[in-house]
Amino acid sequence: MSNRAWMPLHITDYLADTGHLTAAEHGAYMLLIMHYWQKGSLPADERLIARIARMPTDQWAESRDVIAALFSDGWQHKRIEAELAKADDIIGKRKAAADARHSKSKSGADAVQVDSTSTDTGALPRTKNPSSSLRSDEAVAPAKPTPRHHLESVLDADHAEAVIQHRQRIRKPMTERAAKMLAGDLAKFPDPNAAADRMILKGWSTIDASWPDAWPGNSPRGSPPLRMDDFLGAVIDHQERQNAGPDQKIEGAPQALRSIPGGRWSG
Repeated sequence: MSNRAWMPLHITDYLADTGHLTAAEHGAYMLLIMHYWQKGSLPADERLIARIARMPTDQWAESRDVIAALFSDGWQHKRIEAELAKADDIIGKRKAAADARHSKSKSGADAVQVDSTSTDTGALPRTKNPSSSLRSDEAVAPAKPTPRHHLESVLDADHAEAVIQHRQRIRKPMTERAAKMLAGDLAKFPDPNAAADRMILKGWSTIDASWPDAWPGNSPRGSPPLRMDDFLGAVIDHQERQNAGPDQKIEGAPQALRSIPGGRWSG
């Protein structure tokens, strides 16, 4: 029978059936049902059953009938028999499924294995797969477009890679759809590679062909949003030129801030 490392224990049912047992009888009963689970039955000789229960002779004589009442005639245990049958059924189904997967995998590997028995005739090796890539007349499906594919339609390879890496740095990975839209916008610039450089330099995630190459400040609709590093840089630059301390109040808007499009002081 089955030799198993674990067995199911329905605690509620167990406690309902064994509430009358002493601590020693609980231990003996657990040893007996664990042996039953591993071996599929208990031995016919009750002296061996007592040894499995690890009870001295006088204790076994006192507790034998109480423990035996939890078994059927011949020390059979219907609940364990049912659980063993259930476990065997599950194991059988899992093994059949594993065998089926292995068989399918093996047949797939055999199908693409090259048959080299024709090499002595000078013919090309054949495969058992009728849709072999070795056939020169076989139609090849076009490769699926990728973000790099779209970008390289307007950028050189280095700039395409730089744009993809830039988007990764700002945690906006380049999808195929985003790359297609960006490629369309970049194509509208006289120098798409230069436009891509400016996008990376300014930290934008995309670019709009309506933005001029320089920021004139009078094009708020097409201008990119104000960036904090540009703003702080302009403030520091103004303070240095005015020889002002970092805590000194700045009256009015410094010219450096007016040059930042889309900001409070632009226009």
